[in-house]
Amino acid sequence: MAAFSWTLTGRMRIALFVAGCVALLLPLWIVRYPPLLDYPNHLASSYVLAHLRDPQVHFSQLYRADWALSPYVATDATLVMLQRFLPVELAGRILLSICVLAFPLSVMFFARQVQAQRDLTVLWAFVLTYNIFFLVGFLQYCLSIAGCFAVLGLWLQYLDRPNILRWLGLLAAVVALYTLHLFGFAVAGLVITVYVCVKRPPIRQVFLSLLAFVPGLFLILRSETGAKTAHHIIFGSLTRKLGWLVTWLEVHPKPNEPVNLVVFALFVIFLVALVWENTASRWNRDWIKVAAVLFAMYWLLPGRYERGSDAFGDIDNRMLPFAFIMILAAADIGRRRRWFAAVAIIIFVIRMGSLTQEFVVEQPRLAQFARSLEVVPVNARVLPMTPPGVRIVSFLFEPIHFWGYGVIRRGWVSPYLFSIQGAQTLRLRDEPYPPLGAWTDEALDWERLRKMYDYVWSYHLPYLWPELHSMGELVFADGDLEVFKIRSNLSLRK
Repeated sequence: MAAFSWTLTGRMRIALFVAGCVALLLPLWIVRYPPLLDYPNHLASSYVLAHLRDPQVHFSQLYRADWALSPYVATDATLVMLQRFLPVELAGRILLSICVLAFPLSVMFFARQVQAQRDLTVLWAFVLTYNIFFLVGFLQYCLSIAGCFAVLGLWLQYLDRPNILRWLGLLAAVVALYTLHLFGFAVAGLVITVYVCVKRPPIRQVFLSLLAFVPGLFLILRSETGAKTAHHIIFGSLTRKLGWLVTWLEVHPKPNEPVNLVVFALFVIFLVALVWENTASRWNRDWIKVAAVLFAMYWLLPGRYERGSDAFGDIDNRMLPFAFIMILAAADIGRRRRWFAAVAIIIFVIRMGSLTQEFVVEQPRLAQFARSLEVVPVNARVLPMTPPGVRIVSFLFEPIHFWGYGVIRRGWVSPYLFSIQGAQTLRLRDEPYPPLGAWTDEALDWERLRKMYDYVWSYHLPYLWPELHSMGELVFADGDLEVFKIRSNLSLRK
């Protein structure tokens, strides 16, 4: 929070920065259950990886580990390693803390190399840390944003003072970024490619810069990409893309809530003031060209990519945090920087205050959901039935994956932990039944389901409850959540 550093002492700048970090950490540590959509699934996946050989649980019946140098492996390895010393839920909270602190710290490092107005750029990195992607639990992607800016900072250091040690450090950082998430890896490669085309550094430096990405590209080409599977690319509408320019600042599940509208309005005011008759502003031409390419990519990229049963959504939207930080790094705001800093501070305070409140407000509901875990025996075969996120009007703070705590606390054997082929470490031994989302798109084979599972954990699917009531005994109900014990189970399918 060093926005007013030009008038503050060094100690005051440090104090404000620390205060901003504390504000980022506070929501994660004052609640029992961080209400991040995908988070329980990620946590449960890492727990299964750490206990595949544990004879007290039956995870090896359904899952295996594929420890390869692949995207997402870094977070899996980190959580598994932390579980050697810490309970999994504490390990997960540490990873969340790293996630929220890494973004502003990496942007600070990058802005220093660009010689940007570091204070204002870093301040907006604080604002962007709790973006919608973090709130829905896309942890690897959020870590890759920080990794991307760290790589770019190291690369600029290498360009400024090239030597073999700096290049080896850059190579290691690029490979590490690949193991976080492909999006950050791709953006880093795109930024470096555009910049060398604009700046035209010595050809040897260009060659070595791009060479650092070759190991990652090789790993992508040799990975399992599902070539024999049907592929679908879906482009978002113009209205959707316009809406996303402010939607990633949402802090409340209902977009039209006053807190959201205030934040959106302040952000629009900031953008207008950034360019409207601001004669004192100056732009770094090289970096503004890079920012323009990133922003153009937002409009050109598809919104969704589907490969068989795997789907990758919000592809275009993920470009926005990179583009916005790059625009700020390229800008010298001039005399208006105090006003811009004030707007950023107000947005940060409003967002973090509202988000902290939302985290606390969600706890009673999640505590009730935790009671649903206790009614199911240890090591039971449990089928989670929840709607895809696209079926819910707003999926902020929706406990769709809360059943993951049953895997951790009760040893549930459940088929829907994240296990994307060629990307994630946890892998299924066999295709589960029913396929994910089948209860919304096709008729279910209820007899087959009865034979495979002991319990059904059903959330937000009331139209299936009559059938579930007929084939099972209701053992827990709380609002949209119902848990059923299935009658006449047979042995687990071999």
